[in-house]
Amino acid sequence: MQIFTTLKLATLAVILAGAGWAENVALIYGDAGQSPFFLSGERLSASTFEAPLKEAGFTVVQPTRRDAAAMRRAAQEVQTMLDDGQVERLLIVVYGPFAGNTRDNWSLSNDAVGASSITIGATGMSINALSDMAQRSGRGVVMLAPGRMPKSLGSGLVPGLGDITSVGEVTYIVGDAAALSDVLRGGLLEPETSFAALAAGLPSGVRMSGYVPADLGFLGQAAAAGNGQMMQAGYWQAIRDVDTIEAYRMYLRAYPDAANRALAQERIVILRGEPQRLARAAEDQLNLSDEARKGIQRDLKALGHYGSGIDGRLGKGSRAAIGAWQRTGGFEETGYLTGNQLFALRTDAKAHAAEVAAQEAETRELQEREERAYWSETGKDGSEVGLRAYLGRYPDGVFAEAAGAGLAKIEDDRRTEQDDAERRAWREARAGDTPDHYISFLEAYPKGRYAARARNQLDAFQAVPGGSDDMARAQAEEGEIADSGISRLMIERRLDEAGAQPGAVDGRFDAQTREAIRWYQDSRAIPVTGYLSRVTMLRLMAGR
Repeated sequence: MQIFTTLKLATLAVILAGAGWAENVALIYGDAGQSPFFLSGERLSASTFEAPLKEAGFTVVQPTRRDAAAMRRAAQEVQTMLDDGQVERLLIVVYGPFAGNTRDNWSLSNDAVGASSITIGATGMSINALSDMAQRSGRGVVMLAPGRMPKSLGSGLVPGLGDITSVGEVTYIVGDAAALSDVLRGGLLEPETSFAALAAGLPSGVRMSGYVPADLGFLGQAAAAGNGQMMQAGYWQAIRDVDTIEAYRMYLRAYPDAANRALAQERIVILRGEPQRLARAAEDQLNLSDEARKGIQRDLKALGHYGSGIDGRLGKGSRAAIGAWQRTGGFEETGYLTGNQLFALRTDAKAHAAEVAAQEAETRELQEREERAYWSETGKDGSEVGLRAYLGRYPDGVFAEAAGAGLAKIEDDRRTEQDDAERRAWREARAGDTPDHYISFLEAYPKGRYAARARNQLDAFQAVPGGSDDMARAQAEEGEIADSGISRLMIERRLDEAGAQPGAVDGRFDAQTREAIRWYQDSRAIPVTGYLSRVTMLRLMAGR
């Protein structure tokens, strides 16, 4: 008999264990282990919440540290309990600080100093994710105490608690920690107190949103709300604070014959039928400057939604562009911007600009690789053909300056070589000093730097009576009268004294000496031959 009883008890225990008794659970992200960098000046220990919750039979899950890993482990513990069907009601209490963007808010861990929209997922706890957990319990409450405003955040995040996206039958209560503690003790844990009654008596500075039924409380079916004027007035005020279509519908279900019925129905029509009016009013409150409106147009243009001028006037084109951006971003399409949307637009434009810059950098890198490869193939060896080929394809390329300098040197060298060749040819022509020599020089260098002088020499030959024969006789005559070095030195000195500039006085008649003799002969009306004649010598000796 004893064995049978023991077996029955064991079997019952197994059955009960398999059934998985559900319990009320509280997940608290308080100040335990919180960094002084984030602690609020008015500090209220999370134990203020823990004590009454344990007294009410709640299982309390609370990390002992405020680092990201500990916060995730606590959430995972509750998630496992939800997966196993062990949670009847779920209350989540979250201390700040918070940061957010247009899509979510996050409670910051000690690791979130300098967090950005890229890193916040690893260093903060998502309020949307916590809302999903609360919804899974069937009836959940999320209490948020904003706390200290974070001062060190990266791009893409706004400090503080932003708009909260309501989820299912989840009630949100926001206020400072002390006031939230009063709400917890003053009715939230009392089964007979409905959410409507709780909303009607909220402390100053506390607001409730989301699921606010008149006949249900957090822990069960509430006592009949009744039609007392004070109850209705308090609930109506709470519903006006929430000011959503669903809130007004809940009010009408709770009080179908209420005096405020017409006002509630009117608000439903307004909220459903005139979203632009509310959006316009919200944008007007932003008091946008002319420069801010121009910034909006620039961002919309960068994102491809706006194609007109940047004038700061948000007309039809700008409103249509705002609506197009809202549609692509999953926002309600009103054509007017809220503060969060303004921030999101700026963030999207910056991200797009960064993406475009990255693509341009990638394109430039690819083009530079191709250009470097072509430079190695054509211009690196310094040949004229290769340098010209490179500049033909990349006139403004990375190596354009080097290619231009290389070509300039090649052309300079070529000009120098040509100049040297012309000088040698001219010296040869002067040394030969005959019409044939000058004609050959002009055929080779018709536009050279010595061409004019060569033509002058030809003209001088043509001016000599008797032409070539007379020139030969002049050469022979010079040989007779200036056949020694001493006589030539004397002639050069006389030419120098006469201002004919014969060059070095060295007893050698070179090309410059010939020019000096021609000049002297021409200036004294002596037949110009460039050779020393008896008349020329007598005039020089006489100093005339």
